[in-house]
Amino acid sequence: MIQLRPISTADAPLLQQLYADAKQTQFIQGAATLDPSHLLSRMLKVTQQPQPRYTYWVAIDPLTQQPFGLLSATAIDWHSSQAELGIMLLPQQQARGVAKQAFLLWMDTLMAMGIHHFYSQMHPDNHAAKRLVRQCGMTPCAAINTAHPGFYWVELKRVIP
Repeated sequence: MIQLRPISTADAPLLQQLYADAKQTQFIQGAATLDPSHLLSRMLKVTQQPQPRYTYWVAIDPLTQQPFGLLSATAIDWHSSQAELGIMLLPQQQARGVAKQAFLLWMDTLMAMGIHHFYSQMHPDNHAAKRLVRQCGMTPCAAINTAHPGFYWVELKRVIP
């Protein structure tokens, strides 16, 4: 079973690999101009805040203990218990059902933190992302943030057991 942990300074090589892959970043706005080392510094700073507005965790292969993906919860609103979710996986981990397993575990992790309403946005041509969120129970919804017109929006409200 996949393991998740908060991002750390040891994850610099993972970010370098993820953001160096043009196919991986083609649907991420502004990814081409990002400096992964500066990005890691910002991710660490915001994640360490109490009740952060952004948090980043890393997916770990339980057999090799190697990181292979980055999961994000951004625009976290603790009062309304909602966050926007994102995921990036190294190419060798894609198309194996790993994304679905990691994404569902990420939602469970966030639920344990008190976040129960999830949404995601993606470029309409990002068919893999649209398939993933549908497999995880998300359905199309109206745009929550109109700053990104033309993007595909999905949401899921998980029931607290």
